Amino acid sequence: MNKEEKKEGNKTWEWIKKHPIVTSCLGCIGLIVIVVVGVLIIASIGAAVDKNTPISLDIIEPIGDVTVETDQIVVKVKLEPSYALVELNGQLIFPDFENGGNVFVKTFKLDMGENKYVFTSNNSVHSDEASIVITRVKSAEDIEAERIKEEEELKKKEEEEQKKIEMVEKLQKEEEEWNNSYAGQICAERTDWQKYECEYLADNMIWIGMSYDMLVYERGYPTHTTPSDYGYGIQYQWCWMPWNNGPSCFYDDDNDGLIDSYN
Repeated sequence: MNKEEKKEGNKTWEWIKKHPIVTSCLGCIGLIVIVVVGVLIIASIGAAVDKNTPISLDIIEPIGDVTVETDQIVVKVKLEPSYALVELNGQLIFPDFENGGNVFVKTFKLDMGENKYVFTSNNSVHSDEASIVITRVKSAEDIEAERIKEEEELKKKEEEEQKKIEMVEKLQKEEEEWNNSYAGQICAERTDWQKYECEYLADNMIWIGMSYDMLVYERGYPTHTTPSDYGYGIQYQWCWMPWNNGPSCFYDDDNDGLIDSYN
């Protein structure tokens, strides 16, 4: 580059530096750099302060381990600083502080017996822990309610046992009456017959579908037995002659031993 070119170049650079737009942009860049550096400094200072700030965690209500008769309890905890992270039984929680202060409240549903709650907080340098054991015992109302419940269950059980006894006695009585009845004696003699069939026979009933053996049991052997064959199987006619009490002749149309009709 000769002297003339160098001289022209210097003039151009001087003009660029003095131009308003360039001056404004350089100012913005400088401002941005200052803001970023400031934020980083503040953040580092805040982190250092946060790590070096001692943590205090105290259960202020109730004081010490307690025994209660209720099924729930309110526990008040004081945390300093209030922005510190806090865990309850190993689980991170996000408490709501009272009136923007450093006291928060937790309501616990209690199981019968011991209920232990451990609050912990730390910032990698400092830590603190507070714990409480709340023992729930039965109240007089609980004991009375259990007594009433036990009495009701015992009464219900006794009633069910009595019903079973009465049912067994009823079935035994019915079985005894059945065994002593004429129908029961028929079924005892012919175990292949159904109960209702024995009852029908005991009442001297006849019906479509009853067997020839049942007719014989009820009436004795027929006076006339007439088989016939018209080319499509043997059919039977059984007649009790003379017979003045109901039908006298019965028909088996398909040779299955069951009554298909009568007159």
